Amino acid sequence: MDWTTLNPLDTESLLRLAVSCIAETRPLVKPEARVSHVGLRCKTFEEWQALLELVEPLGQGFMTYKPDGRPIPFIKLVEPVVVGGDVLEYLELPAPKKVAVDEPRVLVAFQLAEGDGKPMLAGGFDVRQQMMHAEDYIERDKKRS
Repeated sequence: MDWTTLNPLDTESLLRLAVSCIAETRPLVKPEARVSHVGLRCKTFEEWQALLELVEPLGQGFMTYKPDGRPIPFIKLVEPVVVGGDVLEYLELPAPKKVAVDEPRVLVAFQLAEGDGKPMLAGGFDVRQQMMHAEDYIERDKKRS
């Protein structure tokens, strides 16, 4: 799944893609896991800036950081999206890595108390069951912004 192939590339198309990704990956995770966020990965700084400009109007931005200092903004959607029994509240827009890495362009993260965060690469997705929810990352990095 590659969000850059959307035509048109607009917020409506991105949200439809997020819904589709959650629905397709839900069977891969434990039933008790809840959606944390859908991440849209960029390969270049310019691509990332353009995506941020496109998505920021959908909600409130919160900045988090990787241990190496790379910014990872989360956008809390003004209008959460319901997908079956899941509710998508956050989109994650990680800044591109300094060294290009061939990885899926879409990450679907589910919060699970005993999650290990290991990638389950399937069908063009990076799917993760992780202990932290988007809200936990935001709370952790609140004072850093």
